[in-house]
Amino acid sequence: MTAENRIECLIRAAERLTGGRVCIYCQHEPARSLVSVHRRIHYHPWCRIAIDLERDRCILCDTKHATDEAMRLAAAPYELQQPFIKYCHAGVCEAVVPVRDASGKTQAVVFVGQCRVIPGELSREKLRELVSLGYSETEVISAWDKLNVTDETILSDTALLLAYGIEQVITSYTPETKPDDYVSAAREYICRNLLESDNLVRSTAGHIGVSVEYLGRIFKRSTGMTVSKYITNLRIERACILLANTGDSIESIAYASGYSDPSYFSRAFRRNTGMTPGDYRRMPRV
Repeated sequence: MTAENRIECLIRAAERLTGGRVCIYCQHEPARSLVSVHRRIHYHPWCRIAIDLERDRCILCDTKHATDEAMRLAAAPYELQQPFIKYCHAGVCEAVVPVRDASGKTQAVVFVGQCRVIPGELSREKLRELVSLGYSETEVISAWDKLNVTDETILSDTALLLAYGIEQVITSYTPETKPDDYVSAAREYICRNLLESDNLVRSTAGHIGVSVEYLGRIFKRSTGMTVSKYITNLRIERACILLANTGDSIESIAYASGYSDPSYFSRAFRRNTGMTPGDYRRMPRV
């Protein structure tokens, strides 16, 4: 399971426990890479309606007040750290807590809730304001009714568990190797094992931990040639050096260039240079 999937599983578990929603404001990498984009906004139906009512107030509440408070909490020792409970202008309650990495740097701010703590009716004043924005009464009331009713303790405890779980994922996270890194590792392995005659392409893929097919795709995209062609070019280049600078037999040079079959070596050499190994050796040198 990838780090992204592990975090998503933790978020879903928190939502099942509270009956609410989770939002994560990411501050730095790797949190930004590990948290799905749709998790970075308040996406409960009620929040999407309420933000149209007082967008500036929502933004100030979440990105300024709540984040600042989370940063203050992050500076406190773990044993003293408790989520703080936030109530917004639209009647939503959330527990907010920071997520830190191994160095203590705040990676993200977790909001757990988008719930109602006290059951109640939607005020007629709020309903009229939202209807004036173009929403129907049915839409507004339906979104309000979808806010789960819970209590502050459940939200607080769940937020702490979720933050701790995400911290563990981030702490143990190792960035995925980039395709170019695989290509570099493949080229290095090929150069070291050029004389290996038994399927060097497959052993290269196995050494760097990818499939032959995936290696083929990224290698071609990076170098403009297939892995096999790259290996052949290196072997023929080596053979040319040996032909020009030694008196070894063509059979010996074939073996010394990574070919187990001298006849196949001769065909490959001619296909790549336009001449036989013997003709190449007889060429005048400056």
